[in-house]
Amino acid sequence: MPAAFNKNIMSKIIPLKFNLRHSDKVQKLKDDLEEFFSIIRDAHCAYEIWWILVSKDGRKQYSNVLYNYKDFFEPVASANSTTMFIALFKLYDKGDDKLNFIKILKDAEKLRVIDFSKNKKLKRKLSEVMAIWKKICILRHNVLAHHNYFLTRKQVYRLAKINPNQIKRMIDLSLKIFNTIWMKIDKDPKQLDEFTSMYTIRVLETL
Repeated sequence: MPAAFNKNIMSKIIPLKFNLRHSDKVQKLKDDLEEFFSIIRDAHCAYEIWWILVSKDGRKQYSNVLYNYKDFFEPVASANSTTMFIALFKLYDKGDDKLNFIKILKDAEKLRVIDFSKNKKLKRKLSEVMAIWKKICILRHNVLAHHNYFLTRKQVYRLAKINPNQIKRMIDLSLKIFNTIWMKIDKDPKQLDEFTSMYTIRVLETL
């Protein structure tokens, strides 16, 4: 009787411990995804402010304000440009000790949250976003995190061959890539709000 009792207890305890370990790993994945989303949001907000300040339409519509307060808005535009590119670089920064989507993807596969090998749409999105990321790397390595002594800022941007549409595309793709995994854990997809652009325009119109 005691032996049978112990056997029954063990059969219940061992799977429970395994499930708890698995649950902890899924929670860690979810926490990492939350952090990943915060980086996407940083890039998104920085892009919205930067684009309003530097786009042709923005400069035309708010030319007087941008000129009268240029000592404020020029560094704001520059700071948001740097924030945007650094955030986008971090999303796919390679290395086992870095929080990046490649590591998150591997963890999700190990936990069987997603099967990357069979997800052709995700592969296409990742391939496209990595092509843009390589351009971000050129800017990051030569202008932002480091400054290339032999190249001017304009020369580096020409070398990178990146444009605002590609930057916006990378942000949008990163959100879609994020939600591909996120919605396997939490049914509601995350979205990027438009408050940043709305408030930026409100400030310009007030001035």
